[in-house]
Amino acid sequence: MNALSRKSHITRTFFLLFNYMKRLEHSIANLFILPLGLMLGAPISLGAVIGRNLVPVILGNAIAGALVVAASYSYQFGRLGGLTRALFAEKLENVNKQLQLRRDFADKQLQEEIKMNQLIEAHKVATEIEQKKAETRRLLQDLESKQEETTARLDELVVEVKEHGLAFD
Repeated sequence: MNALSRKSHITRTFFLLFNYMKRLEHSIANLFILPLGLMLGAPISLGAVIGRNLVPVILGNAIAGALVVAASYSYQFGRLGGLTRALFAEKLENVNKQLQLRRDFADKQLQEEIKMNQLIEAHKVATEIEQKKAETRRLLQDLESKQEETTARLDELVVEVKEHGLAFD
């Protein structure tokens, strides 16, 4: 077959399928459109609408729908899909294993992150404690210095009072 005859063959097939497909109708749409046409005065009788359109279209839709649904269920759950289901089950098992590995890895990372956060928090608390200790030492030194100054001043006052001849009991 040369390219021209191949194109011609494809074109003829397309037009045959298109001609066939344009005759396919949808029963639900027809249940609205045809009565609407009758109410608006289309040149068609009620018998023609029912006998020539609605009955064949509804039967065709019902039969085709039943076959498509039955075939898809058979493929998914019955004889037609036996090998596919086995392959799907195997792939699903592999996916579940990979997900479990990812979950385990994520859990491990989370536990490590929690430990790291706990260590960081413990370090912060230890740093705060050390700062408080240093502040307390500084305050104690200031207090001791003040106490020494107060004691020295008190001793000076005692000496002055004794110089003036006053006595303490």
